[in-house]
Amino acid sequence: MATAEQQFTILEREITIQLTLLSRTINSNTIEQNKTEFDKAEKQFKQLLQITQNEKNKTQFQGRLRPIEREFESLKQQLTNKPQKNSDLDVKSLDQRTKLLMGVERLEETSNRIQNTNQLALETEQIGVSALGELYQQREQILRVKSDINEVETTMDKSKRVLSSMARQACKNRLVLLCVIVMLLTAIALVLWLKFFRGGTDPIPPPPP
Repeated sequence: MATAEQQFTILEREITIQLTLLSRTINSNTIEQNKTEFDKAEKQFKQLLQITQNEKNKTQFQGRLRPIEREFESLKQQLTNKPQKNSDLDVKSLDQRTKLLMGVERLEETSNRIQNTNQLALETEQIGVSALGELYQQREQILRVKSDINEVETTMDKSKRVLSSMARQACKNRLVLLCVIVMLLTAIALVLWLKFFRGGTDPIPPPPP
């Protein structure tokens, strides 16, 4: 819903344009045409006054209403065949006011476009910051995973060295055990040999006295 300021601006622009056209064509139009156009502008001016009456802060509209009221008085005198000396100046003032209003409207449009562009830039910047934050978190996760992998590789290398050492120690133990078994077997064989082969021969009896 349009605010009172917006409604006032729209009606002010329309009334200014109508008064400008009426000032330019007042001599070429018929009396009825001039009266119709004047009544139409006056009706819109009453709507403009009604908007200001409904607002608490009326002072902000008073300065903008006075030039329009002067233009109405000038046109009313021209329509009643009582032209003012400064009618040409009033027409020029209306032309300037129309151009000024059009310039203000263009400035407002440009300002709105700039605001929209700034809003879009801010949204784009926020999206970029969010994306950078997500990328940073992913980078941290990747670095943690890489660190975990390095730790696992280090643990596996240690495990391999321990297993290799245990395997070598097992081989040494097997060799020692094999040597002990060989030595025991050799000792047993020597004992058996001494018992059965050397122990079976009778000793030479000593000579009688």
